[in-house]
Amino acid sequence: MEVNIEVYPFGIFAFHNDNLILKEEFKSGGEAASFILEIQKNLEKFIEKVREKVGEDIVIKRVKEDYSPQTFERAVELGVFEGKGKFREFIHSFFTEFAKLKIKGRYREDKIIIHLVNGIDELNRIINLLFERVVELYGLYFPEAVHKIQNPEKVVRIIAQDPSREAVASKIKIPTESMGFELPKEDLEILKLYARATVNLLNLKNTLTNRLKNLMSKIAPNLSKVATPMLGARLIASAGSLENLTKLPSSTIQVLGAEKALFRHLRKGAKPPKHGYLISHPLLRDAKKRERGKIARSLASKIAIAAKIDFFSREDRSKELLKDLEERIRRIREKK
Repeated sequence: MEVNIEVYPFGIFAFHNDNLILKEEFKSGGEAASFILEIQKNLEKFIEKVREKVGEDIVIKRVKEDYSPQTFERAVELGVFEGKGKFREFIHSFFTEFAKLKIKGRYREDKIIIHLVNGIDELNRIINLLFERVVELYGLYFPEAVHKIQNPEKVVRIIAQDPSREAVASKIKIPTESMGFELPKEDLEILKLYARATVNLLNLKNTLTNRLKNLMSKIAPNLSKVATPMLGARLIASAGSLENLTKLPSSTIQVLGAEKALFRHLRKGAKPPKHGYLISHPLLRDAKKRERGKIARSLASKIAIAAKIDFFSREDRSKELLKDLEERIRRIREKK
């Protein structure tokens, strides 16, 4: 039996020689939008219902889809609507709900990764400024403590609890005598507030970093292990999405983050960059300068493969990729 199927915003209909076999009318614009958004899957289900109803094999001769507002006359012929007012109201609801579902469907977790990376970068800039401010100000009051601790984060965390010389000296085990200025109580309180604000930002940064690592392990396990979570996330952010990263050749991935140096090379003939963000990878960071170009190429190649695996299958093949990468780097280092 040959069957023609017609799909409209108000329903789906099956005909044999212009005789209606089966119909499903949509009760609301939201129901219609949900159905049409996944038309392929829902069409297969409807065809199965038609096959069950006629009780024999069917051949789908034609599938007509028309979602335009000019389908009012057909809606009247099929007995779905009588007045144009209700039809227009339904069509308006359909297009509104369809647009909402399309927008909602564009949500992808790699967009959250991009926001997390950018947020961590912004926090780093703010935290570094606050480190400088707090350490410099506290160095006027108790320079011996700053010299003894040296680590700005540790200085800030200690000051956030109690900035007085007595409290800090007892924690780091140094004498309370100091060549620093005497600061009034009000200024020490301001210093304490500065330090507490910095500690809060450090805690927020740690929270974002942990969330980023978990997300990367979930949606890009291969990229996370081959490139490290932070570097992998930065490459996704630079490309715009994981999908965009899969479309980039390894030669482009190699110089992501070095755009200024690349354009300087193209415009002024300066030396071409060997790497961009990849310099933060432990294999490159610890490599000899003359080896970095070759290692960067090998690393970029494996990152390109890892990104494709993550996007298209999410199968964890990181051990195989890392083994190949380590073997390649071993050969590079053995060459004189």
